[in-house]
Amino acid sequence: MYVTHLECPQCANRYEGGRRIQVCDCGAPLLVRYDLERVDAVLDKDVLRGRAASLWRYRELLPVKESANIVSLGEGMTPLVRAPNLGRRFGFENLFIKDEGIIPTGTFKARGAAVGVSCAREVGVDTLAMPTNGNAGGAWAAYCAAARQLLETGWIKPEEEVVLLNTGTGLKYPQTVQFDPPLLRPGDDLPMDG
Repeated sequence: MYVTHLECPQCANRYEGGRRIQVCDCGAPLLVRYDLERVDAVLDKDVLRGRAASLWRYRELLPVKESANIVSLGEGMTPLVRAPNLGRRFGFENLFIKDEGIIPTGTFKARGAAVGVSCAREVGVDTLAMPTNGNAGGAWAAYCAAARQLLETGWIKPEEEVVLLNTGTGLKYPQTVQFDPPLLRPGDDLPMDG
């Protein structure tokens, strides 16, 4: 893996990569830092051309060390679609729109969920929870369900694939519940194991 460390963008604290940690001691989310010189030495266009057309073709720039921990539903490599009418309306001669709707979960949030669930799997997390009322919840539920199916021993307990906290406005996207995750309503207690 080419991760050198995790770094706080607010206070510059550094943490070792590959461990269970969500935020800096100051409360800010952490950024993954890479040894880009080492990546440059092993990754070039020919290498990329020889790999499957997915998010994981760029694995040197993703924070998952062991390929066995990768959870994928075929995300990535969405096309650019020419939008001439919209372009004319706004004065752009060559306007293109990225079609994220063809991703398995129907949302660009799938890429983050794929990497997040894969990282969680790598460091031994067995339950994930997130507040959501939208497509992020659908993506995370899908990838947690996929992670469970990949491990015969049940990496994530079926009843705890992902806990989606309804923020009160209702779950907007059908893919959020398609994978049958447990749902908590405002005021419910989040199940914690320690």
